[in-house]
Amino acid sequence: MAASMVQVLYLRIGDDMQVSVFDDLYQGVLAKVASVSTTQEAKSAAAAQSLLATQSFKAVLIVDAGIAWPKNKPLQKQLASYAQQGGTVIFCCIFSSFVRPLNMDSLWPIFGLPWKYGDYHRTTFVPQSTDEECPRP
Repeated sequence: MAASMVQVLYLRIGDDMQVSVFDDLYQGVLAKVASVSTTQEAKSAAAAQSLLATQSFKAVLIVDAGIAWPKNKPLQKQLASYAQQGGTVIFCCIFSSFVRPLNMDSLWPIFGLPWKYGDYHRTTFVPQSTDEECPRP
């Protein structure tokens, strides 16, 4: 891969069922991400914490609900700090299908967000080109 490609970390730290579902549904998506970036995968909270502490990533993809488990609070705090310092954290893929309401509701305040678990809606999201109209918390 070219040296100019951005670094992307994806966290896949859910249970075996989440890993299996993710593998079945999203390997094509990861292949596309890998075609335009240098990707690294973290399969444990400890591996994710180490990578975040030692490398610089353009974005972190949270692809399953393992991050929301209470035992992963240190990693949640590290990711929140990364985001508050300008990093991009994207909750995607099977995260919303597997996260438990109480775990989700305790996750967002760590990121400084007032969000709550709610209804599921499938939609297309297009980020704005600047943060001027939508500042980070």
